[in-house]
Amino acid sequence: MYPEFNDLRLPQLIELFWDRRFDSVDAGDGSIYYSEVAWRIVQRGHEGLQFLLDTANNCSVGQLRGILVALSFPPCLDDPRIDHLIEACLDNSHPIIIADAIRALASRGKAELINRVLSFQNHSCEYVRGSVLVFMRRLYPQQSLLLLLDALHDPHYIVRESAIDELDDLGDVSAISAIEPFLTDPEGDVRQAARTAIENLMDRLRYPEDYLEDGVE
Repeated sequence: MYPEFNDLRLPQLIELFWDRRFDSVDAGDGSIYYSEVAWRIVQRGHEGLQFLLDTANNCSVGQLRGILVALSFPPCLDDPRIDHLIEACLDNSHPIIIADAIRALASRGKAELINRVLSFQNHSCEYVRGSVLVFMRRLYPQQSLLLLLDALHDPHYIVRESAIDELDDLGDVSAISAIEPFLTDPEGDVRQAARTAIENLMDRLRYPEDYLEDGVE
C-alpha cells in the first residue's frame, strides 16, 4: 500500500513511525499505516525488531496495533520476546488491542494458550469475541464448529459476520442449514457473508475433489 517505503533505511522508517498525525480523529487510529511502517522496520533485521519491542510500551493504540500486525505477519519470526509481548497485550486496557493480540497468537500458532484465549469468549467487546472465533477455527478446527454455530446468535452483527466467515473457512458443509437463516439478517454485512459462505460451501458439495487437500469431509 505504501511502495514508497520499500527502499527507506531504518532511521527514516522510525521517523515515519513516530508521525503522530495518524492518531488524529480524522485519520482514525492509523493502524494500517503503522502496520506498513512496522513491517518494514521488522525487515531491517535485529535493530528494527529491537526498536519495535522497546517501543511497544510507549506508543499509541494505533502504533501498537501496527506492531502486533507486523510481528505476526508470515513468515513469523521465532523470538520468545515477541510471544511475550503479544501475550502481555491480553491484559491491555483497550479491547481492540486484546482482539489484535488474540489474532496475532492465532497467526503465530500459539495453540497452547487456548484456555487464556477462551477466557475472552464472553468479553463485552464484539471484536474480542470475534477474534476468539478466529483463533479457534485456525488452531482447533475440529473443536471449533459448535463454538462457531453458537456465535451465529450473538447479539452483535460483527460477531455473527465473523462466525459465518469462519464457518466458511472451516469448510464444514453441515453448517449450510445453520447459515441460511442469516440470508435475511437485519445487517447487510451479515447477509453478504452468509451468501458468500453458502456459495462456497455448496461448491464444496458439488466439487468435493477440488477440496481434498483441506482435509474437510
